[in-house]
Amino acid sequence: MTSDIRTKISEQYDFRPYPDKPIEEPLPPDAELLFWNSLATIYYVTQKRVINPNGKLILDAGCGTGWKSLGLAAANPGAKVVGVDISPKSVDLARQRLQYHGFTEAEFHVLAIEDLPNLGLQFDYINCDEVLFFLPEPVAGLRGMKSALKESGIIRTNLHSAFQRQALYRAQAAFKLLGLMEDNPEDLAIGIALEIMDNLRDDVDVKVRTWQQAVGASDELKRSFIARDFLLQGDKGYTIPEMFAMLHSAELEFLGMVNWQDWLVEDLFKDGADDLAFLALTLPELSVEERLHLCELWHPVSRKLDFWCAHPGIDVGEAWDDDSLGDGDRVRVYLHPLLVNDEVKLGFIESIQGQKYLDLGGCLGLSLGDTLVIDAVAAECLFGLQDGPLLFSELVELWVSLHPDMEVTEAVASWRDLLLGLESGMVVLFEGL
Repeated sequence: MTSDIRTKISEQYDFRPYPDKPIEEPLPPDAELLFWNSLATIYYVTQKRVINPNGKLILDAGCGTGWKSLGLAAANPGAKVVGVDISPKSVDLARQRLQYHGFTEAEFHVLAIEDLPNLGLQFDYINCDEVLFFLPEPVAGLRGMKSALKESGIIRTNLHSAFQRQALYRAQAAFKLLGLMEDNPEDLAIGIALEIMDNLRDDVDVKVRTWQQAVGASDELKRSFIARDFLLQGDKGYTIPEMFAMLHSAELEFLGMVNWQDWLVEDLFKDGADDLAFLALTLPELSVEERLHLCELWHPVSRKLDFWCAHPGIDVGEAWDDDSLGDGDRVRVYLHPLLVNDEVKLGFIESIQGQKYLDLGGCLGLSLGDTLVIDAVAAECLFGLQDGPLLFSELVELWVSLHPDMEVTEAVASWRDLLLGLESGMVVLFEGL
């Protein structure tokens, strides 16, 4: 990064550290936040690998004031979190935040992402959120992260969407034309930009497309919007083809979109569109890149191109499939690590003793209706997973023994279906042997 741009961005976050949450503020009681920051979740989604976070090394690249670092530490007990940022003020706040909340296995450094080799560390997971799009050469940032990534490691990073933020980039260009972005925006420039946005006619296109979030908001929140988006130094947007070109140049392999549910091209069509002959023939022939590009061209609702990547050709070990489930000694079953604790263990006991249902999805903060709810018999079968993994065959035997009135083949089929449903929601994880 050129020294001038780096200095501007550093000063921007020294002046207005982000996120601006008080150090003493605890993480929200939102189990889903922990679930999606858990290495167990990330590795399973991207590679179908079962890992324990204990002893792993995590990098928060562009850690800001440490809010995400706090989430990563809480979601991965026993792991060590290292944070880097080019803003000295932000690094100091991040260090204070994790110390305040009792996470001693954490350290923070003032360092640019391109200079990660200087740390001399190799990481199991690198989180680089809301950073890459600031760099004049994002590929240099990707290469810096790759150089610090273990061979089996995973990177999560993102770029701003050129299509979704198109109107905001027009607003930024307008404010630059008015001289409000020559220096880092401080209170005066922020106040002027706020007055302009508030006083534009409501039917002016840039206001229609960018200012709806500010309707009814307080002046302080509006000022935050202005600083965060409208006067943001170094902000650039990219497309899916540009993202894939960067990964190719950095010699990294695309693993998937973090919010993949928003990138399913089939979901953009009305019910019954499966019968459209052209789509039925064309969509299956498209590459992953082309399908994602179609989504952003037709419906660019995601602010970020948020994705996982890794070294090419990672060996993920023996994969499980339907055939291996038929031979239950070839699959080992785990509870998600965030479900292995005294609180959830007590929930199992209460379910078994009180013959009550147990919402395992709810324990992880997942709102998937009744799909991850189990009855007392299933709870009794899965309870042993609190002490460690069991073979699929061992769980089948226990299930069959608890259903003496059911034909063995019927019992096996029902248990298989139940476990597959729980695996699809990642409350249980399968490992091929």
